[in-house]
Amino acid sequence: MCILKKTVLYSLTLILLSLPYSFTAHGFETLSLLNRAFQVGAAFMTNLAIHETGHAAAASYVGAEGIKLNFLTKHDGQFFLGRANVDRIDYRSRLPYSMGGEIATSLTFEYALGRYRKEPTVYNRSLLLFSSTDFLWYSIYSFYLTDGNPDFDPIAVRNETGFSKESIFSIALAQSLLNAYRIYSGYDRIVPYFTFDKYSVSFNVRVNFN
Repeated sequence: MCILKKTVLYSLTLILLSLPYSFTAHGFETLSLLNRAFQVGAAFMTNLAIHETGHAAAASYVGAEGIKLNFLTKHDGQFFLGRANVDRIDYRSRLPYSMGGEIATSLTFEYALGRYRKEPTVYNRSLLLFSSTDFLWYSIYSFYLTDGNPDFDPIAVRNETGFSKESIFSIALAQSLLNAYRIYSGYDRIVPYFTFDKYSVSFNVRVNFN
């Protein structure tokens, strides 16, 4: 199944599971499914655009040349919802470039979490879900549901670091679980985050005792 079909199924599942309802004197009421679908789709596209822009921003930061950003494109027979590529980059900077999308979506999550706590709209909830599971979903898809295209970010990270797919998947899973705890508990006692420079990326966990 291609990545576009998987994305559609993922989005439809979110719509159905999040459909709110209330019982009033006038009976069972639901918000417009079409409106909700639009908000979920808008959140998905927002997260996708930020992810790919993150790659482009990382490429610019490390001094790459010939930065290109495309959406709904094919490369070597593989369909991509979004794809960033460069003509020239220092091989030592390929890891920050490959992780640029995940770094950007982790920042998106922090923004979405703040918005969700103030106003839990369908859009804010959807952006929260997409940004909090981006790395995890991409790792599952890349490592376990495809033949391992080297253009996929988790595959590129594995090739550049020598980490096993299990190690990368564990980091993605830990990030999603810790952020899920923050969503449902309402507290930020344990915060996962990335730091980076021109030649490296680190995954960190901050514990707040106050």
